Amino acid sequence: MSTEAKRDHPDVTLKVIGAAPSRTGTTSTKRALEMLLGGRCMHFSDLVYRRDELPIWLEATKRGRLEKTEADRLLRGCTACLDFPAAAFYEDLMEHYPHAKVLLTMRDEYSWAASIRATIMYSIRTFETAIPHFLLRPLNMENAGLLMRINFELGMGVSPDPSTTDQELADALLRYAQQVRERVPPDRLLEFRASQGWQPLCQFLGGLDQPSEEFPRLNDTRYFRCCIHAIRVVSTVLVAAPLAVAVSAVSVGLWLLL
Repeated sequence: MSTEAKRDHPDVTLKVIGAAPSRTGTTSTKRALEMLLGGRCMHFSDLVYRRDELPIWLEATKRGRLEKTEADRLLRGCTACLDFPAAAFYEDLMEHYPHAKVLLTMRDEYSWAASIRATIMYSIRTFETAIPHFLLRPLNMENAGLLMRINFELGMGVSPDPSTTDQELADALLRYAQQVRERVPPDRLLEFRASQGWQPLCQFLGGLDQPSEEFPRLNDTRYFRCCIHAIRVVSTVLVAAPLAVAVSAVSVGLWLLL
């Protein structure tokens, strides 16, 4: 690869590449990294308000590779990225940003499987079946469920459908983690659990001072499901409100004519 291809984009100062899937403490670690590095950490939750980026991630996911020009656009202004969809491309990102370190957030595989069932699987079912696509279109999120599904299948090698057992999910997480360990040089990788707190992260990032605040504890299962429910409500309101106004206007017009 040419030197030009590896040159960092001037607006991308990526220092940490998250290689782990969702529900491994990524939201808490996202906040921690933003506190430590002073920049934005890209996370799947960002796509709620950066919906124009969804098609780019979807095309890269279908292709199975994230190109450098795409990464520069999607990660502009970021000092870190965690969670899917970015985590599915950790090897591409390692190539694009050779000075960035790799973070593998982990948790107990069985608690992870239960969390995936209650959140990611729930979200995919909601986006694919519970909310008609025409309701998601005003939010530019009609492909959110498809992106989550393909990304999960690409990264974890198992289906996010309810028929997948907890044991299959747990085994998939262990296989995935081992794959990361084998593909990332040890001096570039930190395997991290949010329960460990600040010390390992600060040391990994070059001996940063530990913040006086407690390590963040964010995004439990209940909060995640509430967010998905909120999207469902907002999408319905965005479509129903103009319809209600139109019906009211017609009713008033007919009343005036009579």
